[in-house]
Amino acid sequence: MIEVVAKTREDRIDLTRYMARDLLGITLDEEQTLPLREYDLSMLLRPFDFPTDPADGIAGVTVKELRLMDLGDAK
Repeated sequence: MIEVVAKTREDRIDLTRYMARDLLGITLDEEQTLPLREYDLSMLLRPFDFPTDPADGIAGVTVKELRLMDLGDAK
């Protein structure tokens, strides 16, 4: 699995193809479509205990603002 974040869909596709080729040795044809990952973020609509590791020294996590963007429509 390759997950790429970029400003435009075209950039994401290009970066994914480069990573597949250079890191995994897989060549993707231009006609091949790459499935988009889908996430269920509904759990973030209500309080949620974020697990932490005591060795990290994190006492707690609070989400104060959450902005989401539909990357499928970015141009």
